[in-house]
Amino acid sequence: MRALARIRPAGTLLSVSMLILPACRDNPGSPTGPGPAPAVATAASAPLTFRQVSGGSSYNCGLTADGVVYCWGVNNLGQLGDGTLDDHPTPAPISGGRRFRQVDAGGGHACGIATDDRTYCWGWNNVGQLGDGTRADRSLPTAVVGAPRFRQLSAGIFHTCGVTPNGRVYCWGINKQGQLGDGSDVPRRLEPVQVATDQRFRVVSVGGSHTCGITLDDRAFCWGHGKSGELGNGRTLIRKTPTAVAGGLRFREIAAGETQRSGNWLFTCGITTEDRAYCWGGNLDGQLGDGTITRRLRPAAVAGGLRFSTVSAGGSFTCGVTTANAAYCWGRDDHGQLGDGGPTGDPNAKRLSPVPVTGGLALTAVSAGWLHTCGVATDGAAHCWGSNFSGELGDGTEVESSVPVAVLGPS
Repeated sequence: MRALARIRPAGTLLSVSMLILPACRDNPGSPTGPGPAPAVATAASAPLTFRQVSGGSSYNCGLTADGVVYCWGVNNLGQLGDGTLDDHPTPAPISGGRRFRQVDAGGGHACGIATDDRTYCWGWNNVGQLGDGTRADRSLPTAVVGAPRFRQLSAGIFHTCGVTPNGRVYCWGINKQGQLGDGSDVPRRLEPVQVATDQRFRVVSVGGSHTCGITLDDRAFCWGHGKSGELGNGRTLIRKTPTAVAGGLRFREIAAGETQRSGNWLFTCGITTEDRAYCWGGNLDGQLGDGTITRRLRPAAVAGGLRFSTVSAGGSFTCGVTTANAAYCWGRDDHGQLGDGGPTGDPNAKRLSPVPVTGGLALTAVSAGWLHTCGVATDGAAHCWGSNFSGELGDGTEVESSVPVAVLGPS
């Protein structure tokens, strides 16, 4: 996750093996192309002004200019944080009345840092990813037990990590692939545990089964599942503690992604201090953006020579915003998640290099979810595109769209 003016790197997605969430399955009854929108039961109010939106698996959470968190989309695990299990096709405020500095949507859970510096999580908790010392799902924001003060956090599918003001990283949740970075063989942690390293970090990004971060001196490190090459260290091995990304590049942003495919296709992308995008790991759907489908064990330059201000890695696809506020996406495009205006429903649709998002919106940030993408425009308005099984586009319908649609105000 990046600063509040930007949207989280994705690592917020459900892996193929965990498509037990109804909203994440291919849904034969869901629209796959243009068609009439279902009736909206209630009228929406004026659109909200966001400073951040974070895309999860068939849902999103956004932070308004005044620090209020709104979520929308699927809610079968309480991931919308409103105390119910009801889906919302338009933004709904989370319960509790707290103000937040950051929010991050993961696969089936979300977490946020409140203005009182306490960390809260809600939603799915099957392996302790909420950090409250239990494995019980929570439909209301619940304090993370024993958490230090965090300045930034990232919620993945089954684990969560945060960075303290002094650069220490703590993680909690599943650890079967070493993704918590504590060097242990403990399969899960229900409360935060410190990552075993002397490195000091300024940002961390959580993927499906791996974690990456950028140190105070702009070096990238990754740990956890490495069989796809997603750790970027030139090897395909699990690492239980942070390992340096090869190549000597200096990064200011990093995004740990997921895959819709079975097998070893996890990946990572980053933005260098010179505004260039690099990606590494699995590439079956072109999610590395280098014009090929070749797996890369070390950082490979994204094709096109564009200069990026931010990047977000989703479920086998990637999106970024250039320094000129233009959005580009690449990788898998079966549900219109690249926003290029093409037909939806083709399971083999992909783009191997960046393509512009249709509509010419000027964006400050973008967040790639599992099968959809959202962005924040320069005026604070949120726009989303891609799958819409459970209202994750926020337009009051369940009709997917391969072009950006405006997120409506609360109903």
